[in-house]
Amino acid sequence: MSALQVLAPDGVPAITSSTELAAVLVPVLANLVWPDGSVGIDAGDVVVLSSKVVSKAEGRLVRASEREQAIDGESVRLVASRENADGSLLRIVENRQGIVMAAAGVDASNTHAGTILLLPVDPDDSARRLRRGLAARLGGVRPGVILTDSAGRPWRSGVTDLAIGTPPLKHNFPR
Repeated sequence: MSALQVLAPDGVPAITSSTELAAVLVPVLANLVWPDGSVGIDAGDVVVLSSKVVSKAEGRLVRASEREQAIDGESVRLVASRENADGSLLRIVENRQGIVMAAAGVDASNTHAGTILLLPVDPDDSARRLRRGLAARLGGVRPGVILTDSAGRPWRSGVTDLAIGTPPLKHNFPR
């Protein structure tokens, strides 16, 4: 039985809408050094990537002044709302991807001033395309891919990370 090992590699460059994610990730993944001294990734490994990185590569950047309209456009159902002390409105919604979260996942962290990011339109498809791109550049090695997003817990302290996209895996797992 093998143990779970998690590595956060350095060397991923800044991502823009002209970035081909698989092309920039392969050199980083190919040079990943594991605690046992092995290098690279193999089938059975899983690449976990922030949806923010994918959103940047997919050009899901909009002007911050359009935040409320973006939340409206990304929402399919209002679950709850509350006015904050500063007068702003916190909305918990179900977004187009079926995820219930604050502000439909519209996010201003780690973006250029005056901009916000929307989640990928179809996170499962984004993960599928990334997996294909990685496999094509890794000599057929097909790592799993999971896209994640951080989510606050409404009206509570703390943040969690949740999987929002993964390609369906056709694998025979041992029983």
